[in-house]
Amino acid sequence: MRRCLALAVLALAGCGVVPAPEPALLPGDVVRPQVVFTPEGFWQAGVKSSAGILVEVHRPGREGVSYLYEEDVPGVGVEMRGRITFLAGGVKVGEALDVPFVRDC
Repeated sequence: MRRCLALAVLALAGCGVVPAPEPALLPGDVVRPQVVFTPEGFWQAGVKSSAGILVEVHRPGREGVSYLYEEDVPGVGVEMRGRITFLAGGVKVGEALDVPFVRDC
């Protein structure tokens, strides 16, 4: 009887335990930008334009893709940066630019 009671307590102790969520990024993950909206037509030089970009996270051994959300970025005052390369007809125009991603919404 004691043995059954002990097994029942151990079995119930595991019920309702929620595992800690995985971190949004782990070593070995691959991230890719996904452009979700852009201006129609060609971008004009000197004209302000905007694009929406999501950050896809591909994790080895995990099916599908997840996305990096603002709340997934640790700390306060963290700045995400990107490198932009402009092409004209497949040819690089100028040097690549390192720019910050700005949250303006």
